[in-house]
Amino acid sequence: RGYDDQPSDATDWNALYVQNSIPSANIELTPDSYILEMGFERLSGVDFKKGCYVGQEITARMKHKTELRKDLAQVSLKGDAPIGTEIATETGKPAGTLFSQAGDQALAYLRFDRAKGPLNASGAQITYAP
Repeated sequence: RGYDDQPSDATDWNALYVQNSIPSANIELTPDSYILEMGFERLSGVDFKKGCYVGQEITARMKHKTELRKDLAQVSLKGDAPIGTEIATETGKPAGTLFSQAGDQALAYLRFDRAKGPLNASGAQITYAP
């Protein structure tokens, strides 16, 4: 907002967040989120050379001792489904959750082992292409 309390430009911030896979507080980012699964390393939001920080032990353990099996990913969306809708595989297995949307693109928290082939979220078709 500008000094006169009017929007300073017509930027579609939500579309930019989706396009760049930036998680939003209280949508993708919840108290149960792990920052590595939300893309913070890619966004330079975590530094493994820095000193102590809240959550350091869990974050370092995830980075060095395991392979991430879930992550925030950009997907294509055909149809309508509300934020928070479960994404399912063709056989009905849970594959993730649909979140922020901008046009035919969206952010989804996906299990990569199940994010292959046709996916759907409440009737909407979801396509994930790594």
